[in-house]
Amino acid sequence: MIQENEGVEKRYSVLIVDDEESILSFLETIVEKEGYTVFTAMSGEQALKIFAEHPCDLLICDYQLPGMTGLEVIMEAKKTAPDIASIIMTGVGSEQTFIDSITLGKVDFYLPKPFSLNEVKTVISVVLKEADIRRKGREFHERLRLNVEEATAELKEKKWSPFFGQFFGGR
Repeated sequence: MIQENEGVEKRYSVLIVDDEESILSFLETIVEKEGYTVFTAMSGEQALKIFAEHPCDLLICDYQLPGMTGLEVIMEAKKTAPDIASIIMTGVGSEQTFIDSITLGKVDFYLPKPFSLNEVKTVISVVLKEADIRRKGREFHERLRLNVEEATAELKEKKWSPFFGQFFGGR
């Protein structure tokens, strides 16, 4: 959890996707104990349906899933939620899988199996903080863009000076 404005805590939500029930259950237990809201899915298609109903802050996907890869799930989720934090897990990944995950899927972390309890907790914490920074940066840039547009419109309307008038259709 993080502190939001005025002391209100935000509770993160996490969607975990793995077709191995034992790993899914293990991760669900860890993540719930850390205080996060957890959703689980055993396939990419099921994950995308859950994500459509419950957009999450973090998507943890196994690379090899029935029907589609975890990378495809993450890429699809990022179309509607570009700031979502993402972790890809795999026990059989190659160097190319790693490269594709980071470059194509913009995955935040590549977690090779087997992993420890502490690794999972640390990685989750780090990628959620990074996603918050990205989100806040995007929101700041959007507010800045709107402020610049508003100020520019004001200057055009007022034609503040001969100098600005040259650029905005004045004298």
